[in-house]
Amino acid sequence: MAFFAACVLPTLGVLAWLGWRHYPGRQAAELARWGQRLGVVIECESWATPRPDELTLTGVSIRSGESQALLARCTQLSIIPGATPRLSASCVEVIESEANATIAIGRLLLARDLAPPAQLTVDELKLVDSTGAEQAKWSNLRGELKSITSAGLITGRKLALTSANAQLTIERNRQLDSIGTHVVVNTAGEAISATWLAGLGPICTSGAFNGECEAFATGANWLGGELRGEFVDFNIMTTPYGRQFAALSRVKLIVEKCVWHEKIEDLNARLVTGPGVVSRDLIRALYNGAQCYPSVALATEVNDAATEPAPVAFDQLGLTINLQASGVALSGACGDSGGATDGAIAHAILARGGERLLDEPRVKLLPLATCVQLLSPTSPVALPATRDAIELASYLPLSESPRPPQSTGQTYR
Repeated sequence: MAFFAACVLPTLGVLAWLGWRHYPGRQAAELARWGQRLGVVIECESWATPRPDELTLTGVSIRSGESQALLARCTQLSIIPGATPRLSASCVEVIESEANATIAIGRLLLARDLAPPAQLTVDELKLVDSTGAEQAKWSNLRGELKSITSAGLITGRKLALTSANAQLTIERNRQLDSIGTHVVVNTAGEAISATWLAGLGPICTSGAFNGECEAFATGANWLGGELRGEFVDFNIMTTPYGRQFAALSRVKLIVEKCVWHEKIEDLNARLVTGPGVVSRDLIRALYNGAQCYPSVALATEVNDAATEPAPVAFDQLGLTINLQASGVALSGACGDSGGATDGAIAHAILARGGERLLDEPRVKLLPLATCVQLLSPTSPVALPATRDAIELASYLPLSESPRPPQSTGQTYR
């Protein structure tokens, strides 16, 4: 929905401006001019004037100005001019593969001579992937794009878009030293592809997202925000820790709260999965660096040199994460993921066959540097110079001199 507001709405506003001010004979040239200004190519199959001063466009498409890739299409758009033009679209499809264009919100919403304030209704908005498969759908959208004024001067633009309980607002203020943007997206129970959040902050963009995300930007840089919601079918393989796992199923990331300002400041989340496998090195690192104690069966398996380096299989992974600048607290959540009520695995990070494999840390607050160290379990340095470690460190409010993980003085070997 953010990309719909970032690219599609301003372009539809351009069409309203054209319908208000120009006869159809000049509109093709104007479409080309405005498309160039907005960095897109605007095309239309046909025009009609069913009533005086009313314009109906059929087969509207919006393409990337660089790649010519299709960004969005609209089957029919009716424009009724006036002091506040009204735009009515029957069906709008936005293509997921170009969702990263969200970062272009400022340029698209703040064209200085863009259309006057406009009201918009959309019978149906679909998010589709590059193959045309539907990712999400909203019906009966109502929206308004208007100017923000101060002392009689236009200082920015504000968009409000709703569908039932769904909400999207975008506000741009160009009186700041660097143009500011405020975006709020609420999916209201209709999960969307998480790739639509790309570029808004240090948040995952895999799986399907259902929840609320609020983000702030200065210029083209997204600086801060807050997110609450669930990521279903979250692909942990796309994260820095992905190399330590394989064959994970039924992965869900429940984010109670994630606040960031350039880097993550406050995170309360729970990761639960079905069966999978994990590297022995990560289990050893969790034991030595965080005092995560294994069951007898797991210790025996990890120390079996005959099966080295085969990974360890598990039935459940459950982990609660509370992260702040002071450190990170990890606790087991296998009881939550498996629905257990007897507490047998309530404090386990890993479980198999209804029994615990690996307990939650006995160190209640771990240094943030430990999170990075775990990415390279066999490395003696606190911040390994690996791609994964550098990526993770870029998200965390690490101190200038992070401490290495503290050893228990015991090892598996």
